[in-house]
Amino acid sequence: MVPDGGTAKHPSPRTRADTLRSVHDESIATFRASSHEADDSVVVVANGELDLVGAPRLLQAMPGEGSTPVVLDLGGVQFMDSSGLRSLLEARQSCIDAGRPFAIARPSVAVTRVLELVDLSGEFDVVDAPPAPTDGGAA
Repeated sequence: MVPDGGTAKHPSPRTRADTLRSVHDESIATFRASSHEADDSVVVVANGELDLVGAPRLLQAMPGEGSTPVVLDLGGVQFMDSSGLRSLLEARQSCIDAGRPFAIARPSVAVTRVLELVDLSGEFDVVDAPPAPTDGGAA
């Protein structure tokens, strides 16, 4: 018997819901994305786990309308799954549709591994380092 009336083999629904909520809350905190203006581009910096929870956050951080090139810094991505891959493809396509150049910078081992597994590593322009921020901070 567990404290709320369930058994170890069959926890009560409340216990399952609490567990799922806890896992979801931890997942939200595992990915961050922010953007800033750089020399002649917008740099979006991604950190953490680019998964089902992180993918929408990445897309929200992408710049809207404009023609300034976008560089997506993936050096801080520690994990990426198919949802993260899809968000990369969506980000790239939205830039292409807007006529914006798009590149990824410093893809982490996790990102490189997924791109190579699905034979898409050649689909992205890759730069060694993102441009340095200009005075003024976040975009």
